[in-house]
Amino acid sequence: MKTVDLNEQEKAGEWRKAWEDITNKYLKENSIQKKVNHRSYQRQGIEQIPTIHLSISATQMEKQGIATNRGNISREVKYQNKIIKEIARQIKSLMN
Repeated sequence: MKTVDLNEQEKAGEWRKAWEDITNKYLKENSIQKKVNHRSYQRQGIEQIPTIHLSISATQMEKQGIATNRGNISREVKYQNKIIKEIARQIKSLMN
């Protein structure tokens, strides 16, 4: 794979797929039952709001009990995803 095209936007999917393949290879080799997928939740058909990345400093602050804006957003997204999951469960129950 060429490594001189790092800044070419159209290559992002190709790079993400390569990262997925390598990561899943090492997960399997280490008997870890999880897999990663480079596609967005939408492209995977998952009805879930994606979380945001917490920086190292935000993670350290959160561990010390200091709330951060990104931590607050992450908690809200997790709460909203819980609601979405519950609504989907109730709809499925009503359909049955």
